[in-house]
Amino acid sequence: MPGLKKWWFGGKAGEPSICQDVDDTFTGANGTPPNSVLWANYESISLAVSTREIQSNAMRIGGEPDLGSAPKIGLQTTHVFTGDFDIETSYSYVSHNTNNVWAIVSFNDIELEWDFANSAFNCDLTGATAAAVETFGKLRYTRVGAVLTAYYKDGNAGTWTQLDTGAVDTGDLPFYFYARSFTNDPGETFYIDFDNFILNSGCAIAPPLACPAYDDNFTGADGSK
Repeated sequence: MPGLKKWWFGGKAGEPSICQDVDDTFTGANGTPPNSVLWANYESISLAVSTREIQSNAMRIGGEPDLGSAPKIGLQTTHVFTGDFDIETSYSYVSHNTNNVWAIVSFNDIELEWDFANSAFNCDLTGATAAAVETFGKLRYTRVGAVLTAYYKDGNAGTWTQLDTGAVDTGDLPFYFYARSFTNDPGETFYIDFDNFILNSGCAIAPPLACPAYDDNFTGADGSK
């Protein structure tokens, strides 16, 4: 049933997994790290300063590069999404002193982004783009069969606008969101707040627990333990 989300209490490789609740409103005290049950760190290069923490009940993502080339920093779901799904998250610009900053969601390495400097929404599916007015809004992906569709809400828009659609892998894959900047100065910083990560419909599952191998033919020198 679409939208059914339950907790899964275990299982072994090859056994069916039950859909889990992965919604996250990032509510908590300032400085609280992401929930490790739901999120793993994602980072494209080393950063002198890496920020992934709750600020004002949103997940603040950003930092300061130490290698000086196009850093991406964010979070990856610890769960994978199977079958059809509908996922959304909100974003809000915080600050930057680089040449640009992006708020991005990604599935199967296909990026849907809000582009600060060019006031635009962009998507990798076919290269579609649209004008953006506000510095906050929402990004959304749906998958139906082998078709991925990208949507956005600019600011407080009441309805979703479809931006792009195209073919996508049908496998069980994680979801990412991150901030990105093209910067060549280790002293530059960039920050985006993400909030209200919601699985509107679909199924998120934890990777199955691998069973340890216990086969042993007890081969060795006499007296070995």
